[in-house]
Amino acid sequence: MEAFKRQTVFIPYGANVRPRSLAVVDPPVLRRFGLQSNEYVLFVSRMTPENRADLLVKAWKQSGIRRRLVLVGDAPYVDEYQRQVQQLCEGSDIVRTGYLFGDDYRDISQHCRFFVLPSGIDGTRPVLLDQMAFGNAVLVRDTPANMEVIGTSGAHFSDRGDLDALAEALAALDADENHLLSLRESAMKRVAELYSWDAVTDQYESLFQQATGR
Repeated sequence: MEAFKRQTVFIPYGANVRPRSLAVVDPPVLRRFGLQSNEYVLFVSRMTPENRADLLVKAWKQSGIRRRLVLVGDAPYVDEYQRQVQQLCEGSDIVRTGYLFGDDYRDISQHCRFFVLPSGIDGTRPVLLDQMAFGNAVLVRDTPANMEVIGTSGAHFSDRGDLDALAEALAALDADENHLLSLRESAMKRVAELYSWDAVTDQYESLFQQATGR
């Protein structure tokens, strides 16, 4: 706006609200990977260096929490990083599922204890909106974009000293049942109000009506 002297309109990405209360009971994807509902921490992303699965694995080990860690995602073009992550996972109670889509992605998301986004990439992450829309508590790195998305409806850890900060945040969120339940409800409400596709579509329709003079 400052550079070109033009008014701008920001319309965010969106997500479909699908409450945990509507989750499938005992879905096949949990049985396939030997998981129990509410007993695992979830990561979903491309398995590339910038998304920091390695950091999460190290922090999960350091945190001492007894929930399992589930890593969803893959990336066949970063073999060396994949080997590093696999080495970190060896000997630990960590599940790597590879890619999951459709019902499997929805079901494994709706049954997690909470979701973690350790990436430092700034910008609205669709997976974060998805997880909030599922009614999940989320724990994110405190980048400006992540903080804008979660508002007061998520937990966060410091970008500085991130290993220790993430380990402490993991343990704290896992141990506080009331806070966890509160964040689940708050996250879903925030997405429904600000980031649902209905809300986003309304903003596009309003913009087009203004542009056409209707």
